[in-house]
Amino acid sequence: MEQSYCINLLTGLGTSLGGSNYKSGGRRFIKNEESCLKSVKRLRREMKADEKYEKNNTLLLLGDLQALKSYLIPLAVGYCDHDEGLLAEITKVVVMMTMPLGVCDAKNFPEKRIRHLRNFKSEFMEKKALQAFMRLLDRPLQRVGGQSKAEDKGIVELVLWLIRNLLAIPDAPVSTTTASKDAHLVNLHEDFLLMLERECILDVLFYLGEYIGNEGNRDW
Repeated sequence: MEQSYCINLLTGLGTSLGGSNYKSGGRRFIKNEESCLKSVKRLRREMKADEKYEKNNTLLLLGDLQALKSYLIPLAVGYCDHDEGLLAEITKVVVMMTMPLGVCDAKNFPEKRIRHLRNFKSEFMEKKALQAFMRLLDRPLQRVGGQSKAEDKGIVELVLWLIRNLLAIPDAPVSTTTASKDAHLVNLHEDFLLMLERECILDVLFYLGEYIGNEGNRDW
């Protein structure tokens, strides 16, 4: 991986997305109004370009930089209520970051990628993290019953892809988990399911399953 590429991406994450503010009674991520959305879209373009050449440079670097924990989840939590466009773009990036191992991953540091994936799944168990992304479903759910718009299907599919990806991430084998800080990765799947139930996300998924399964909604 070229050093200049790493530096450019790191600089972009640290400046063009925004930064943390601790002055309002807690930590809140404040987006860069001029460049945040463009930068999120650029991350997606970089990953798609990597796929074209069967590389995973951007994915690996985002994992190394803890981009999900440090930037993308805080952005989603901070702006899920009043910037649906930004939330949708962040979700597209995160869906790509959490995809199961592909051909390029098998050839380029697969152990590192699976470690990143487990960390991503763990980071989504933090308070409000996954709930922020579920807010994308607010409008589609309000328009069920014959009032759905064309874009609703895409939004629902996007959120379901994210959930599917996270569910597919396997636990860490006990034999490879030597550090106490990684012990939680052994029971990650069970803990994730409990979180889905506790946060009532399972109820939303069951509702969507019933709705999509109806005869009149087979085009979904």
